Amino acid sequence: MALNWLLPTPRPTRYSARVETDIDEGAHALVLHADPDQVMQILVNLCDNAIDAIAAGGRVRVSVTVDEASVRFLVNDDGPGLDARVRAR
Repeated sequence: MALNWLLPTPRPTRYSARVETDIDEGAHALVLHADPDQVMQILVNLCDNAIDAIAAGGRVRVSVTVDEASVRFLVNDDGPGLDARVRAR
């Protein structure tokens, strides 16, 4: 599957969250041997979780980096993080 579908496109989100993408230059031409529906579902779930964790007007950033042997998808948000009790589990 080509990673062209990750090109930035405006998408409405809950709570007025800003979703930004940062994609390595080489990722646009990369072919990933994976089920595109499953990869998309994973990314949607991670983004939904991040959006749920932030306050109104917060930011979620999706980054794609590539090197010789791997592709890395990162989903970050500017939410408060997990409560210490939850992290302890």
